[in-house]
Amino acid sequence: MVFDGNDTIYIYAGCSDDLEKGVKSEDCSVYSYTCSLPQTGLTPWWDRGHHAMLHSRSSTGTFILGQRIYVVGGKSFDRGDGVKQVEYYNMENRRWRHAFNLFEDNDGYGNVDCVKLRVPETNCAFNFSDFIVYEKWVMW
Repeated sequence: MVFDGNDTIYIYAGCSDDLEKGVKSEDCSVYSYTCSLPQTGLTPWWDRGHHAMLHSRSSTGTFILGQRIYVVGGKSFDRGDGVKQVEYYNMENRRWRHAFNLFEDNDGYGNVDCVKLRVPETNCAFNFSDFIVYEKWVMW
């Protein structure tokens, strides 16, 4: 789940439970909820018309850069391992695209948290000894 900073929350399914059959299954569905804000005059509503994610996953890291929602890592319920594909959702054209693959890791990417850091370029005390730069991404 991620908030776009304006009035919309995006939710992606990951895994669905069929309680009648007692079965879990992968789910790539994406929904958004537009909140009611007094200044916009909008009423709350659910949008179920989004394209499905490219790779189903749960326990992912999610963040927004510009008009894109990035989804990093997570766990595939069907395969039982981490998802190494990073994909993004363009909020303007409502399409998912593959960004890049994460490098192979024995521990996997089954539970990811993302934070947006602003690091000053002139900070001489900042230590870059324990990070990995991967396709212009910094990963600790």
